[in-house]
Amino acid sequence: MNLPILKAIEIKKTYPGKPPVEALKGVSIEVNEGNVVALLGPNGAGKTTFVKIITGLLLPDGGDALVRGYSVTKQRHRALSQLVTVLEGDRNLRFRLTGLENAEFFVALSGRKFDKKRCMELADRFGLADAMNRQVRTYSKGMKQKLSVLIAFLTDTPLILLDEPTLGLDVEASNELIEVIKEGADAGHAILITTHEMHIAQKVSTHVAIIKEGKLVTYQRTEQLLELFRYREFLIKVRPNDIELEFPMLRKVESNDNFATFVLDTAEPSDVYQVIDMLRSKNAEILEIVRRQPDLEEVYLRIVKGGGVSNA
Repeated sequence: MNLPILKAIEIKKTYPGKPPVEALKGVSIEVNEGNVVALLGPNGAGKTTFVKIITGLLLPDGGDALVRGYSVTKQRHRALSQLVTVLEGDRNLRFRLTGLENAEFFVALSGRKFDKKRCMELADRFGLADAMNRQVRTYSKGMKQKLSVLIAFLTDTPLILLDEPTLGLDVEASNELIEVIKEGADAGHAILITTHEMHIAQKVSTHVAIIKEGKLVTYQRTEQLLELFRYREFLIKVRPNDIELEFPMLRKVESNDNFATFVLDTAEPSDVYQVIDMLRSKNAEILEIVRRQPDLEEVYLRIVKGGGVSNA
C-alpha cells in the first residue's frame, strides 16, 4: 500500500499570550496521490498555522506531519524536498531576476532538472510568454502570482501547496489555473490549496477539509459533502405570492409578483407531505417542488455556523 503524500498526525499549536491561543487542537489529515484538497475555514481558524507547520516554517507543540514518510520535525530537509509552496502574494520571487531566471533558479533549488520547453508552455497558457525575459519587478501583481504558480508546477514535487492561488488573477487565468491543477493531480501530485473563493474550491477540489476554531470539523470528498446536504433541502414554489406558513425548518426565501418560494430544510418525505397538505388547505397552487443542490459556499457556511459533519 502506498504511503500518503501528506499525513498530518494530531498537530497542535498554542501561541503564548494572556490568555494563550490554541491555534490547532489536534488536526489529522491524509492527502494521497491525485488528491486536490481545499483547506477552508474562517479567518483565525488555524489554516495558516497548519500550512506553516507543514512547510517547516513553524514547529508544532504536539503531533507531526509526514511528507512521503519524512517527518517535518525530525527529517526537515528530506520532508521539505518533497514539497513546494506558493505563498499568498509575491513572497516567492526574486524581483531583479527575469521570469525565466526565477523559474530556473527555483527549479535548481529543488534539485530537479529545468525543462525550458515545459516552462514556456505554461508561460503561454498563463499569458506570460512575452514577459519571461523581463525582470519580475516590472510585473503586475497578477503576473507575479501566475509566475509563482508556474514555478510550483515546474518543480514537479510530490506535494504542492497553493496559498490563495487565484488572488489577483483574472477569470481567464483562474480558469487556466484550474485546468493546470487538475492536470497536476492526474499526473499523481497531491495538491493542497487554501482559498476564500468557494467556486474555485468546488471546481478544482477532490476533497474539502474545513477547520474551525483549531479543529478539523469535516474532511470529505467534495461530491459526498455536497450530496449530504442535497437531500436535506426542498425548494417549493407556490402561488399566490403572499401566502404564509408556519412549519419547523420552513422559511420563505423569495416573494415576487408571480410566486413565493419556500425552502424546507429536511430529509424526511413526511415533512414535505405535511407542507403540501398545509398549502392545499390554503388553496395554494403548487408550481414546483425540487430537491435543491446547495453549492459549496452554502454548505461551508452551514458547517461553520452550525457545526461539522462526520468525516468520511
